[in-house]
Amino acid sequence: MSSTSNGPKSHHYVPQFILRNFIDESGNLHCFNKKVGKIYPSSPRRAFMENHLYTYISEDGSGSTHLEESLSKFESEVSNIVRKILEKVRNGCSISLTARYNSIAFGQNSW
Repeated sequence: MSSTSNGPKSHHYVPQFILRNFIDESGNLHCFNKKVGKIYPSSPRRAFMENHLYTYISEDGSGSTHLEESLSKFESEVSNIVRKILEKVRNGCSISLTARYNSIAFGQNSW
């Protein structure tokens, strides 16, 4: 397990690979701050995140970023699947997610 001193600090509650699908030409999202009623630009790296959101603090006060690291690995794998789906759809292909479920779920995606 990684401690908080050397583990990731910024934990996203919306994965960056999802956010990147909504950026403008300059690489920014357009976010709305509900408290002040203003729209502002933000990079996916700085949006929809909190510091140490998934950090576990044990009884002795030490922290672990193991959950964030596990989520990051999982998101990395899922992002490849989402990227392939988006490429197919953007190229005009129709895909059936239910027909592909078993191959995707068990890592045998051949498209």
